[in-house]
Amino acid sequence: MSRHARAVLVLAIAFGWFGAVPLAQAACTVASTGVAFGVYSPASATALQGTGTVSVTCDNYLVSVQVQLDDGGAGGFANRYMNSGIEKLFYQLYTDSGYTTIFGDGTNGTSDVTCLTGWTSGGCSGIFSLTATQRMYGLVPAGQNVAVGSYSDTIRVAITF
Repeated sequence: MSRHARAVLVLAIAFGWFGAVPLAQAACTVASTGVAFGVYSPASATALQGTGTVSVTCDNYLVSVQVQLDDGGAGGFANRYMNSGIEKLFYQLYTDSGYTTIFGDGTNGTSDVTCLTGWTSGGCSGIFSLTATQRMYGLVPAGQNVAVGSYSDTIRVAITF
């Protein structure tokens, strides 16, 4: 009999306003969608994938915005996990669909992302838009023996512009 767990990553927003845009002061807001992984089966030999987004909207074009994610309180980016009571379901967030670059704060082997409003580059989309959007790619490794439950984590997003 296979056991299933529902895994959902919830992103919380933490605002970090540091710096200014050359020639003009900008005002920006940030929004995100959670990464919904769906139902995890410990019996499956396939990793579970999910996607979400972080979007930054500014009142000017060509605002350079650095986007950083924290480790969710896991004590390190290599150890991100979702909780269901005392159970832990390990996962990771990446900046790319090939799952090669860990989305973090630029420390300990992670990368942050710099987006430019009104332009599409470096994984951020937003050409001719005041909103720059970076997709997050989530991966829950196969083979984790966890109890049935609803698993979640909270990741803080910081932006610098």
